[in-house]
Amino acid sequence: MRPVRAPSMSPALHPLDNPVAIWQYGHIIMDTKTRARYTGRARVIKSLSHPTRLFIVDTLAAGEKCVRDLTELVGCDMSTMSKHLAVLKTAGVVQDEKRGACIYYTLRCPCILDFFRCADKVLASS
Repeated sequence: MRPVRAPSMSPALHPLDNPVAIWQYGHIIMDTKTRARYTGRARVIKSLSHPTRLFIVDTLAAGEKCVRDLTELVGCDMSTMSKHLAVLKTAGVVQDEKRGACIYYTLRCPCILDFFRCADKVLASS
């Protein structure tokens, strides 16, 4: 049976043509593409699920920083900082560039800060 058109969708875009979701009986179905999209989102959100990593992202919003500088700002050892940065890099939140003896980190997608503003609004309203 072919899924029915969701009421909010454009008449020109049938759910089966939508790469993000398939609708059936007025509800979204978790197909392979949809699951992959949500898995990717979860990976990014999980990478931010530690106060130190949130601080790192906030700090990088002001511009690039060397690992040594980030370690001093956070007050942890180099090994711990490297692990935090690896989590953020694997999720695609930060990128690095080696220059001489130091590795510099920058935000890959500064729009991640919009998520921070949203979280702050949620906290302020509760």
